[in-house]
Amino acid sequence: MNEMARLFGSVRGDNMLARLERLHAEFVDALAGLNGLVRASAPSREAIAEARLRLMHTTIAHTKYMELDVYPTVFRALSPVEAEPIRELRRRAIAVRIELSRHIATWPIERVIRDWAGFQETTIRADLNRGMRAQLHALLPILSREDFGGEAVAEAA
Repeated sequence: MNEMARLFGSVRGDNMLARLERLHAEFVDALAGLNGLVRASAPSREAIAEARLRLMHTTIAHTKYMELDVYPTVFRALSPVEAEPIRELRRRAIAVRIELSRHIATWPIERVIRDWAGFQETTIRADLNRGMRAQLHALLPILSREDFGGEAVAEAA
């Protein structure tokens, strides 16, 4: 097993791509929960607070994994030229997280309840999943390479 495969895990263990896909699926599920609530005719304070908390937890878990594990490993393994698109992706992901934080700060739960129609409009219009979709799209070819444990991904699927 080469060094990258060891870092990313074995067929029986966890690997970066599989974990990233799992974190993305958890985020999409949490986002779907919030989007389902947003389409309701009236807000439920408890349900919205719970959905937002779940979305925040999945976002934090994804961000922590990207920043502490995926990005450092990918940047060590790629040449500066190969890594530049990933660096740009990271910059865009930070911008999306800032946008999400602003959305939450702009819409505290009391305001959500008071201006339900406004919250519905801005939440539906926001594409909160675009940053993670872009990350998966950009990292898939890299993390699928054999030197990144790509065979483990194919065999584990």
